[in-house]
Amino acid sequence: MPYRAWFQCINEQCKAIYPLNSIIYRCKTCGSLLEVQHDMKALARRDAKAWMKLFEDRYKSTQWPYGSGVWGKKEWILPKIDDNNIVSLYEGGTNLFWAERFGKMIGIDNL
Repeated sequence: MPYRAWFQCINEQCKAIYPLNSIIYRCKTCGSLLEVQHDMKALARRDAKAWMKLFEDRYKSTQWPYGSGVWGKKEWILPKIDDNNIVSLYEGGTNLFWAERFGKMIGIDNL
């Protein structure tokens, strides 16, 4: 199932398209900002429950690169990147802890 994503100009009259691996900040044609677009029809071929199951199965796994909180959703991030080109330290998925004592020190009751 080929997923695609690209940069697209936000200017309705322009809509220029650039590959995601381009180092580009503004449209070369009109100078407008760009946004990431995804092939929503391809993503919709898998229903919400199937996406949730896929992401849950990958979460904190040891299968490269899917154990990362970012790359576990590769299809939604940068679908065409080769796994060998991903740099990751398995970021994401870090627990948040109460900091009650620190909160009291800085005057916040529920930190």
